[in-house]
Amino acid sequence: MVRFSDLLYQEGSQGVEACAPRLNGWRRTVIPKSDGPAPCNVPEEEANARSSKVVRAQAPIPDFEDFFAGLPSSFDPSSPVDELGRSGLNLLGSPLMRAWEAMVYRQGRESEKDLARMQNEILERDSKLARDHEKAVRRAERKGRREIVEVMKNCASQFKTEYGNLKDAYSLVYFRSVVQLAPFGRCKATNFFSRTR
Repeated sequence: MVRFSDLLYQEGSQGVEACAPRLNGWRRTVIPKSDGPAPCNVPEEEANARSSKVVRAQAPIPDFEDFFAGLPSSFDPSSPVDELGRSGLNLLGSPLMRAWEAMVYRQGRESEKDLARMQNEILERDSKLARDHEKAVRRAERKGRREIVEVMKNCASQFKTEYGNLKDAYSLVYFRSVVQLAPFGRCKATNFFSRTR
């Protein structure tokens, strides 16, 4: 039985394909790992006994003309193109195709989930921004109202002070004018006050 590892060529080997004894129709090639005697000078028994050798087996190339000549004339091979339009042998194709389709399906589902998650995040962010904007507007309105009320209070207190000062000044001027004009009887207010008594 030929293993896949027997078919591999070991890189770094010093020898080249040299002796090719035939064994059951298979061609055996002995490739030494180290610098030793030439492979042709080593007997086959010793070459098989060495563990430092790599054995590579090659299948003989069949004669296709003889193979096709032996087929009956009524033989009609099926088309090498399958239902999906691919041609060639499909030894591992269907499992690979199923695996690939499963991977594509899984990636599609994951991308759909990612898209839905991102849309939800965008909606949440937009609603949060809208709520924050409403809060900021309300806060600014309250702050503006407070500032307006504060300005109104300041204006009212300033008006009250100025009005009080003006009233005091007017009453002081009026009182002085009354006091100054009273002895001469020129002030009607003094006459009024004098009559009411």
